[in-house]
Order: sequence, then C-alpha cells, then structure tokens
Amino acid sequence: MKREIVLVIIGALLFTAFIAPVVEASSTQTRSRGRCIGYLPEISFGGTITPRSEREVFSWTTTCTSATYASVSGNVSVSIQKQVPGGWEVRATGGYAHVPDLGPGTYRLVIKNISVAPAPYTVRHRRGLG
Repeated sequence: MKREIVLVIIGALLFTAFIAPVVEASSTQTRSRGRCIGYLPEISFGGTITPRSEREVFSWTTTCTSATYASVSGNVSVSIQKQVPGGWEVRATGGYAHVPDLGPGTYRLVIKNISVAPAPYTVRHRRGLG
C-alpha cells in the first residue's frame, strides 16, 4: 500500500514538473497570440487562363494568423483577397503576393490575365495551419 502511494506521488510530481508546463505554455500561446500552429506544405496547380480575364483558383478559411504567400509563373498576376461585407478586399497582388500577418477570415487567390492571348500559368501557395 505504501509503495502504491509513493508511486502515485512520484507520478504526480513528474506530471507537474514536465508535462503540465508544456501543455499550459502551448495552449496559452495559441489562445493569446492567435498564431497558427504550423504551416501546410506548399501547394501548386496550373492551367491556362483566357485573354483579358480573371479567375478564382483557390479559397480557404482560417481561424489563426500567419504569413501567407502566393506566386505565379507566366504572364499572369495573382492576388490574395479577403472576404469583407459586400465583396472582396485585395491584401496583396503581383507575380509574388505576400502578407506577413494574415489574420482569421475567408480568403481566395485570384489570377488575372491582362494580355490579349491565352496565358498558361502555375500558382504556388503556402499558408498557416489552424
């Protein structure tokens, strides 16, 4: 009986010393800073866009804050847009669009071809996980 009590006390001390601080620190950090817990692997996709047009090529919703980027090859531009009441707000645009602190919300990637010819493209995109 004494041995069992000693083992329980040792287990409680080990938990308090090593595991509880890690759990508390990680959950506090996530809640207080709102940062994403990591990054998803880069994704890429491509196709051809018709002349003088734009197209939504990807959308997502996030509940955390992280750096986000999208790049595009070809004679095309890409924009990162946030959904706002009444429409979409451009957060970054160009051949390489980067937002260092993209917060919670619904977003989309839109490519645009201002040329008079069809344009092949490849989009690369990376965002936070959370």
